[in-house]
Amino acid sequence: MAMLQMSWARVHVYAGLLEAQLDEADPSRGVGYGEGLVGHTFSASPSVGVYESGEAVRGLAQLEAAERDRCVRYAKTAHDMGIADREIRLAEAQGQMLAGVISRILDALDLSAAQRALVSTVVPRELLAIAGETAR
Repeated sequence: MAMLQMSWARVHVYAGLLEAQLDEADPSRGVGYGEGLVGHTFSASPSVGVYESGEAVRGLAQLEAAERDRCVRYAKTAHDMGIADREIRLAEAQGQMLAGVISRILDALDLSAAQRALVSTVVPRELLAIAGETAR
């Protein structure tokens, strides 16, 4: 899973770098759209000199594509191993454990009816906040 996470992070870094190249493209300076993705290849001969012989995918584009493919392979391997299912079961068990702890804490506090009424609003809101989500 660590390799999958690292590969996923690299894919996003490389894709961001490619996107930045495209955003900075300026045809008036000779840096046209897609310049970061494809470059010219050159050849030479004694009779003609140096000449453009074709185009090739640039290194960063190749690196991003290779990392994307690697990330997909890691994800498929993890899926085939059932890792996602195990992570889901673990998260569910942790959620049940946390719910039990919260319930025991609330029972021990001997809350008034008005305070108990706030529990269904306050607890989900605060749990979502620490998870980085907003309440719905």
